[in-house]
Amino acid sequence: MTLIYHSPQRIATLSATSPAWRGNVEVFELTDHPTAKRCYGWTYGEPEEFITVLELPPVTDAPSAVKVGVSYQIKKARKK
Repeated sequence: MTLIYHSPQRIATLSATSPAWRGNVEVFELTDHPTAKRCYGWTYGEPEEFITVLELPPVTDAPSAVKVGVSYQIKKARKK
């Protein structure tokens, strides 16, 4: 599999169900992946964690990747 880097996208999210998030999301095109065409990545929290999300439903673009990623981080933190 090969990653092809695209320019970062500036994203700001507002949601009634999750906290606001602002930052740059790095976009990568995937070649030879069986199901995903893109991958999105960014850093989150302190200490800084690297988050990556494949473009698979319900993820269709960078903002939806952030929404899914932030929701996952919230659920993960609640389990601790």
